[in-house]
Amino acid sequence: MHTSRPEAENRLVLVTGLERFAAPHRSWRDRLSLRQGLFDVLRQAFDAAGLSSENNYIEDRGDGALVVLPAGTPPAVLVNVVPEALTAALTRRNAVHPPEQRIDLTIALHGGQVVFDEDGAHGAVVFEAFRLLDAPRLEGVTRASFSNAPILVISEWLYDDVVRRKAVDPAGFRPVAVHGKEHTSRGWIRVPRQAAPDEAASRTDLPVTIYLANERVHEQVETAVTNLLALAGAEIVDKDEPVLGSWFRRLWAKVISSPSARDAAVSAAHALDARLVLTQDATITSTMMQNLGPVLTALQPTPDAVLRIGALLIVKVDNVVAVHQLTAAQQLTLDHQPHLLTSPNDILRALNITAQDRQAIETTPAAPALHDHPHTGQISAAPHNSASTDPEAPTS
Repeated sequence: MHTSRPEAENRLVLVTGLERFAAPHRSWRDRLSLRQGLFDVLRQAFDAAGLSSENNYIEDRGDGALVVLPAGTPPAVLVNVVPEALTAALTRRNAVHPPEQRIDLTIALHGGQVVFDEDGAHGAVVFEAFRLLDAPRLEGVTRASFSNAPILVISEWLYDDVVRRKAVDPAGFRPVAVHGKEHTSRGWIRVPRQAAPDEAASRTDLPVTIYLANERVHEQVETAVTNLLALAGAEIVDKDEPVLGSWFRRLWAKVISSPSARDAAVSAAHALDARLVLTQDATITSTMMQNLGPVLTALQPTPDAVLRIGALLIVKVDNVVAVHQLTAAQQLTLDHQPHLLTSPNDILRALNITAQDRQAIETTPAAPALHDHPHTGQISAAPHNSASTDPEAPTS
């Protein structure tokens, strides 16, 4: 009897290992907590990165897991966004568990042909991914104390496809030997480090863009944005010349984070839904969300606008305002498709801010207060009638 062989599919894979899982100081209850926590943080991280965990194939590997992602998953999201989302999820979890139940992760990323059959997923790419996962242990690599970020190992193929093309910052990556039964190959490793004391006041880049259909209001809008950044502890340090007609300007801000600000960021990350912002954005975005009034007032005379301030997005279409906290995946989309920042309708579609979401905003009663939509990650403010917000509108 002839049976067809399963077909191989090109997929990206992530494999994880729980560090020191079998350490003698851990009880069976601790190990159970670690295993449950592992799958919780994986689900949270993939959902936060815009890669629905429900679409992944996941195998339990005892002290780790094998995750095969759907066909078409962007490699840059896997390499750049997922580790950051894992760091945020681990930060939240480790903060509420005792030291013996603390999760430290090593993750390895690879891509290639995967075969699925009744016994699971297999293929050379799976074996090679687990070889990558073993590389830090065989090289004697150790992590910095109290870092929640995973040790990251990626294959040579992913490094060439993503990092060398500048889709991911190459800083921190170094080559590492990957030992197989027949030969030794090369991977690339990034080990999290603990910040030195003199780095307590570190500076962080914050991208800022302003698009206005009505260029006459650009000065008041830019002033309002500058003041909003100041409230969040940031300042504009550089700016491009504006593009006239409609009005567009790209700016760069720097934010200074102190130890107390970092503590506030962790607290904000606990409070906010993981889908909305990553840890490093949480305190900045939270502060700005609470102080949007002057910016929304400055936008009243223009019917359409797009403002991006770090992880905060303000879109105005036909005098209706949507305020959205960007996920890591959405930020990456805007980084790679900057034309969206000058098209209010296109940016709503590209970021999947749905018509249903916009209808909820349109029906919000006009009021100076902002209204939180916890299920959509949006805050809406219904603007005044255009006749009353246009300074040049005729009066009766």
